[in-house]
Amino acid sequence: MAIKKAGRPSSKTKADLRALAEELENWLEEPKNNLFGEFCFSKGITASTLGLWAKRCPELKKARDLAKQKEQNWLIQTGQHNKASSMNIFLLKAKHGYKEKQEIDHKISLPKVEVILSKK
Repeated sequence: MAIKKAGRPSSKTKADLRALAEELENWLEEPKNNLFGEFCFSKGITASTLGLWAKRCPELKKARDLAKQKEQNWLIQTGQHNKASSMNIFLLKAKHGYKEKQEIDHKISLPKVEVILSKK
């Protein structure tokens, strides 16, 4: 028995997705374009929708991956120069999988115990 896909079918053809990929690549060439969400907003779509479309089109997946990498690099660079660094840290954690790591010292000092064995 075949599994039916939920939701309505996409109206985007492969050609539409390739054209969107080309638009995204052109958008990335502008130095001021760093936040991937801005491109999605300008197209009236969500980042998750673009992610679903990227599964159907390798060119769009490549462009999306480049956009996410450019955003990540920009967040790191601006954070290193103390420009809104708390927001950068938040976005790196929320959108790019960064995690805070705490190191805990596991050294334990136990008292010396003397064991005496005797025969009965």
